[in-house]
Amino acid sequence: MTLKFKGQYIDIVRKRYFASTKKEKGQVLDEICRITGYSRKHAIKVLALGHKKGKKNSGRSIHYSKKSRDLLKKLWHHLGQVCSKKMVMALPLRIPVTTGHFSEQNSVVP
Repeated sequence: MTLKFKGQYIDIVRKRYFASTKKEKGQVLDEICRITGYSRKHAIKVLALGHKKGKKNSGRSIHYSKKSRDLLKKLWHHLGQVCSKKMVMALPLRIPVTTGHFSEQNSVVP
């Protein structure tokens, strides 16, 4: 059995594997192991390789608009790049001072 054939076979079985129930997946894995000679763990890894394609969306989602983020970044630099906890405590003290630096049109809008 050639590698090319194994690759084609895995591509065909992948759709069936991910559309199956848990019990059927076990049967599909047994079939793959019997035909290709792979161990179950290797068969699972090979099946998962081509399952999800495209960019992975990791990290937190964006909650603020670009304008708001730019304003917060300016404030952060103005406050000496302090951590977020200290920035939250310092903002009420600095708001009267910063209103002269930043115009009203740059207000924070989520």
